[in-house]
Amino acid sequence: MISKLKPIALPVIIFIASLVIIHNLIPKYHPFGGLRIPQNEDIILNKAKIILKNNQIAYDQSKLKSEFKTNKALALWLNSEYPLDESNKIINELGSVYYWDITQSVDKKDSSITISTSSEDKDIFEKKNVQLKILSNGKLVYFNIELPDSSIEISLNEVVAKNVAISFVQNVRRDLILSDDSISVKNNYSSDLFVFTDVEIINKFGRNEFVFSWKNKDQYKIERRLKVKVVSDKISDFSIEEIIPEEYKNPETDIFEIVTTIGFILLIIISILIVGYKRFRAYEVGFKQAIIFGIIVLLSFVIKELLEFINIVKIDIVFGLIFGGVFIAGAAIILWAVSETIFREIWNEKFLSIDLIYHRKFGHSFIGKSILNGISFAAALSALFFVLLYIISKSFNISFAGDSLTSQSYINAEIPPLNVLFGIFNSYGMLAVSFFMFLAAGIKRYISNDIVFIFSAGLLWALFISSGVNPLTAGLPINLVFGLLLTFILVKYDLLTTFISFLLFKYYVKASELSFLQNDYYLLQWYWIIGISITAIILSIISILKKDKFTDYDSITPKFVENITERQRLQKELDVARHVQMSFLPKENPIIEGLDIASTCIPAFEVGGDYYDFIRLGEKKLGIIIGDVSGKGTQAAFYMTLTKGFLKALAKQSDSPSQVLIKMNELFYENVERGRFISMIYAIVDLEKGFIRIAGAGHNPVIYRDQDGAINLISPKGLALGLEKGTIFNRVISEHEEKLEPGKVFLFYTDGFTEAVNKKGDEYGLDRMFAVSENYHSSTSQIIQDKMIEDINKFIGKAKQHDDMTMVVLKIK
Repeated sequence: MISKLKPIALPVIIFIASLVIIHNLIPKYHPFGGLRIPQNEDIILNKAKIILKNNQIAYDQSKLKSEFKTNKALALWLNSEYPLDESNKIINELGSVYYWDITQSVDKKDSSITISTSSEDKDIFEKKNVQLKILSNGKLVYFNIELPDSSIEISLNEVVAKNVAISFVQNVRRDLILSDDSISVKNNYSSDLFVFTDVEIINKFGRNEFVFSWKNKDQYKIERRLKVKVVSDKISDFSIEEIIPEEYKNPETDIFEIVTTIGFILLIIISILIVGYKRFRAYEVGFKQAIIFGIIVLLSFVIKELLEFINIVKIDIVFGLIFGGVFIAGAAIILWAVSETIFREIWNEKFLSIDLIYHRKFGHSFIGKSILNGISFAAALSALFFVLLYIISKSFNISFAGDSLTSQSYINAEIPPLNVLFGIFNSYGMLAVSFFMFLAAGIKRYISNDIVFIFSAGLLWALFISSGVNPLTAGLPINLVFGLLLTFILVKYDLLTTFISFLLFKYYVKASELSFLQNDYYLLQWYWIIGISITAIILSIISILKKDKFTDYDSITPKFVENITERQRLQKELDVARHVQMSFLPKENPIIEGLDIASTCIPAFEVGGDYYDFIRLGEKKLGIIIGDVSGKGTQAAFYMTLTKGFLKALAKQSDSPSQVLIKMNELFYENVERGRFISMIYAIVDLEKGFIRIAGAGHNPVIYRDQDGAINLISPKGLALGLEKGTIFNRVISEHEEKLEPGKVFLFYTDGFTEAVNKKGDEYGLDRMFAVSENYHSSTSQIIQDKMIEDINKFIGKAKQHDDMTMVVLKIK
């Protein structure tokens, strides 16, 4: 029991400590700590109706639309000019960053408008387009009404028009004071006192329209302008707005974020298409879990939008959402399917919790551990985010970007916590799959060391995934920290823990706004979130403490993983074969006076069992062997090892290469299963007697350049070793002898050279080898070999190499 309590205690402590930190750092160091909504949507709508009624404007309950909005330019300016805690304080006290936008759009042909007032004044029955902006504290800051020219009957003089304007302001904003005495209020900074500045007179159709302006400066020395437009004896426009510097009204585009975001999207799309095509052809892609993920994405997209627009939902909107969601869901299915095959190849064991959920083993301890750790880590990441904002805000004035972070759409939505949850999932769900399942696994394929992997993936996260924090010098360090931590969680725990940690971290940061809006309804929603999190923790602990009934984990692994496992097994076999092959090849070329030797073996992806070797038979006598074992993989590597052993044992028994090959054939035939064989050339170079003897066992002829510059082939007769017991082999085999004279070149090779093909299917062939030998005959053996390899690589291009290419160049000095 104690052993089970240990992994429970730490996450619980982390969760509780994180909540304490969050509680103490918000709202001061929350990105939107200045947001307050003391009055809900219904109260604001009632205020709008009163304003419309007092100004004798007809409204239709069904046509009044409200939307909670943010003055982003003002928020950006204040965040950029003040430390985070101070800017939040100013935004809270100003109250003008966040507002309700109330509109009534009337179709003149629509005669169904319902009049919601008892006034008998004829003007109240006029259908008019209206827009109001009411701050979250209930104060009107914008009023605009459509006034058709036909409704304008009189023209006032400036004095009367100004009184009409002042009367309107005093009616809708009784907290404001309008003054003409600029001297007495010059140094009086007040958010309530406005000083008259000017009037603009517009002559239109022979009558005057007036735009009166007042200005004030509050305690933070932020200037505001109040304008009222009087047309006839009516008010058509009223506005109070902060005078914001132009650079904040039209901020410069963040080129770094755009470039990195586009780069990340292109990287994922191109990689998914390439990898998906290859894996689909190899039957290594499964769609069962991918389809479920796609359905979740579709439902999340549709439900979130419906929660925001439930009051105005129409059948065409529903169909639009469904069709749009289907497209997104299709992309999600492909993304998950391809990412899953990559991730399972590297870290199949980290998929266990998700597999258990898919097979409805919901009470399993592995799932409980993932949920418990995920919730606690999410809370810890959220607390760390606020701590980092606290630290960095001491050195930087920071601002925030990104719809997922800056949007307050949940204010208009039904069930705000659910709306925020779906919003976070829509913004980050596919991103999490792209990075943690696809990109991270792709990196892990090439970086086995966990520490190097964590730093590599964390750096990519910092560069490609926007933190939403500006400036870049503040945002990048924050992003790097979270990239490192999330990658560490992926390495240390599992995929489900990582997903929960990341998505809930984003959710807690956004949802924590509900706790300081000065509104009991939203505060209750925040308590619900905490309560549900605690409930999930308790259920997780129960599942961890229970004994698991299900333990056959292999049975829930998708079938397509078997194909991946088989390919991995074959790849390991090829790696072993290649290692064996390369370990038995000479480490260096022999150095003998009078001989210039170069050699190489370029292994292909599919190990072909090429073999070459040098045997010292005396001080001035050398044996040269080159061969090609039939078959591929570990069997070919095994036969190559066997061949090397035979040759080492037999080579010093005879100076005749044909006799050595005859004995080789006997041993090979006796010890190797039928159908296996090896082609070979064995040459003995005797410097003391001044000749080279060459015998062949079904191998490629030797390219030979004599002193006169003629290119010839030395093709001694012979069957491949192991094809026949010896009767025919002994009769057919022959030897070829050449004198050793300076300048002569002997080129031994395997068919990997002559049969190499380019993308068109053309073979490299002997003629090209002849040409290279002719062009570089006066060079060293190493240069001849290098030029041969350079020429064949140029010929092959990007075509795949399917056979080893082995060569030995012997030049007589």
